[in-house]
Amino acid sequence: MTLFLYNFLWQVLKNFVPTYLKYRVRKGKEEENRIHERYGVPIRKRDNGNLIWLHGSSVGESVAALALAKSMLKIGFNKKRTRFYPCQFLGYMVRTMYR
Repeated sequence: MTLFLYNFLWQVLKNFVPTYLKYRVRKGKEEENRIHERYGVPIRKRDNGNLIWLHGSSVGESVAALALAKSMLKIGFNKKRTRFYPCQFLGYMVRTMYR
């Protein structure tokens, strides 16, 4: 029953998502050139090899993810095969706090 309800609601609501995202762009809450990310469409082709995904939803989680990434690189994760693609906020933190 729960899966049916989820699928039904998604079928109804997915028609409103593009309009809602355009509204958020107009309000300045989204970047127009990154809207494709909301649909799960990457702009970069993924490198071959393992992928380690660290995600932080808040400032505290982003700080913890950044510390974890730095520790992973320090203890020997292969720097040539490990890529870190920080989100906009995390990228800002890397540039300003951890130079």
